[in-house]
Amino acid sequence: MLTTPPLAPKTVAALHRLGIRTLEELRQNGSVKAFLLLKASGFDPHEKHAVAA
Repeated sequence: MLTTPPLAPKTVAALHRLGIRTLEELRQNGSVKAFLLLKASGFDPHEKHAVAA
């Protein structure tokens, strides 16, 4: 299972949505492919979300 650290919780959640749930799955995909999949999915680690009051 991917955990934080070393990956940020937001990144782990995005990878899970892409079907990458373990370190082995991440290794099998490779870092470049995983990055491109995240980018293609619209993932933005710096995106700010409004917090509900």
